[in-house]
This record gives sequence, C-alpha cells and structure tokens, in this order.
Amino acid sequence: MKRLHPLSFTIVVSIALICVVLSIGVFFALGELRLRTLEANVEQLHTETLRATSTAMFPPVISIPSTDAQPTPILSTDFTQQLSPVARVVEHEAADTATQDPAVLNDRIVGNAVSVTSDGWLISVDPVFSQNGAENFEIAWAGRTYPIQKIIRDHFTHAIFLKIAAQHLPSASLLPSDMAIAGMSAWIEPVAQRFLPTTVVDTRPESFNTRFSSDEADRRFLLPERVSQNEFGAPVWNRDGALIGLVESFDGSYASVLPAGNMSAGLQQILNTGSIHHASLGVNGFDLSNVIRETGATVLPRQGFWLHANQRTSVLSIEKTSPATHLLQEGDVLQNLDNDVLDGRVDLGSHLLEFQPGAMVSLQVVRAGKVLTIPLQLGNQLTSQVLK
Repeated sequence: MKRLHPLSFTIVVSIALICVVLSIGVFFALGELRLRTLEANVEQLHTETLRATSTAMFPPVISIPSTDAQPTPILSTDFTQQLSPVARVVEHEAADTATQDPAVLNDRIVGNAVSVTSDGWLISVDPVFSQNGAENFEIAWAGRTYPIQKIIRDHFTHAIFLKIAAQHLPSASLLPSDMAIAGMSAWIEPVAQRFLPTTVVDTRPESFNTRFSSDEADRRFLLPERVSQNEFGAPVWNRDGALIGLVESFDGSYASVLPAGNMSAGLQQILNTGSIHHASLGVNGFDLSNVIRETGATVLPRQGFWLHANQRTSVLSIEKTSPATHLLQEGDVLQNLDNDVLDGRVDLGSHLLEFQPGAMVSLQVVRAGKVLTIPLQLGNQLTSQVLK
C-alpha cells in the first residue's frame, strides 16, 4: 500500500476546507436572499393593506373649482332684508334718578307683538296681557316707544289686537290656517331680524280626552322649541315670509302657536266696525278622534264631535242660548258641518270661523246609530272685549 505524499495530503485537505467554507457561504447567502424576499413581500402586503384601508376610510379628495356665486338663502331675501314688523311689549317703569340716567327708559320686556297694518294695528297673544297688568304697557319698535291706545281681546280665538299712534309700519301677511302642515319648515323671530329655524311638528287641536266648546277656536300648531315667557307673541314665519302664527305658550316640551289664520276675520271686523262677532253653535263635548274609551263602553263613531255634558261642572252639552237647542240632543255626534268633515284635524270652533254669523248650514248627525241631516241657522255672538 502506497502512502500519500504529505504535500498531496495538505492540498486535499485545503480543497476540502475551501469547499466547506464555500458551501456555508452559499447557505447563508441564500438564507439572506430568502429573508430579504420575505421582507419585501411583507412590506408590499402592508402597503397594499394601508392603501385599501385608506381608500375605504378616506375617500379620494375631489377638487371642486371655486366660484364667486352667492349661496341661495333659505328665507326670501325680499322678506329678511325689509323692515321687521316685530315689536316688543314693554312695561314702563320710572327710572331711579339717583342711580340711572333719566334719559334712558327703564323698561321690562313682557312679550312680543306683530304689526299687521301700516297705521298702527298689531296682534299679540292673551298670555302676554293676562299674566301681566297692562296699565303701564307700551310698544317698542325701531328704537322708539309708543303708548298703547287700544287693547281688544277676542275670546273666541284668544288673540289680542293693539292700536298705537304710528304710521308707515311694515305689515305681516297672515297665512291661512289650512296652509300650515306638519313637517313644514318655519322660523321664529323672537327679536327683529333674528330668525331661529324650526319645524311645525303638529297642526291638530290639543289633546286627548279634552272637552271642547264649539265657541272657541282651539287649534294650535306645535314647535319643538324652548321659549321664555317674555318671547310669547313672537312671530313664526314660513319660507316665503308669511305669518304662520304667534308663539302663545310653552309646556316644557313644545311651543304652542296661535294660528295667524284664526285672527284674519277678527282683524277685518275691528278695522271695519271696532268690534268682533263670530258664528255660534253653542255646544260642548269631545272630539272622538282624540278620545280613549274603555272596552265595552257605548258604541260611538270613530270620529266626530260628541255632545256630552259635564255633570261635575254643570257644563251643558247644548247651551241654553244655542241655536241648536231644539234640534240637537245629548249624545249626538256631529260628523259634518256643511262640507267640512269633523275628523279631528281641525276643531269645531276653528271650522266655525269660516262662516258668517247667522249663516245657514247643514249638520250631518249620528243619533242612536242613525244618520240625520239637520239644517240650522248659526247664532251671532259678540266675542271682543275692550281692555283699554
């Protein structure tokens, strides 16, 4: 057996070592390549994920070219830029000359009023005057105060009519009550030229299980707004600047609005004769569309005006002075007044505002399950009271 030469042995070992080192180097090089490839894939996945998330959460920004055009106002500019018919009802108190400048009036705001004629007639609501003594009341408008010459209350509509010695006042246009609908946009003007947006949420008379008189207009509009007592009488406008009504009260949840349409006939009569007369029917009862009845109670129609006396308060279903004394009976249900259907959307008193005193009408009545048609002449009642 031949021995390997020492030099050859050294060469073989060296070559073997070189191969081992090269193999290790190749192994690590391949591992690093795989690692870099993996990192690149992860980075690409992360970028795509961010791009997708960003697109979903933040839509692409769209560039809108600028314009010099003015935005279209919601309220008519012909209305908002004219002189406001809103006035303040103030109680004048003498200034304390020891502490105040006597040239500056010491007035307390008690409510609002709205001008309806150019020669000084205004309208307001009963709570402004019934909750305060009116002896020292004045009207403040456009930086001046005016003594109130006349104060007239209409018991049928609960409206107040005021007269001051002023000329060239702006006058409001009164919206007919049937043109106000639930859901319509409205604006309260508690102070001249300050418009607070709101919505009419209901236009029906108030409320469940309430006894009504035919000789009072009980329909009110409701707004989901909080108003203070010294803002009673503030006007509520539609988008065209027509007067929907005046804020009359606040029950903690809704502001109640006296419809402007209820005041039209009274205003016209005051201007013509100085007093107000309304048609009268003289009956009391319930609106059946707003009555909750016990199971097994008397079978009644689902809607109509049910003539019902109140034994506890001695309120008769048919007043002794009623033009229907010998025609209607306790328990009758009035379903139609001429062509007006008594379905609960408008109370009987507000329907009567459409008729002249003494007018002939036809009543459709349900009595003991039978439908009757009864012709009747409406009465004539004086409803105005001069407070000043």
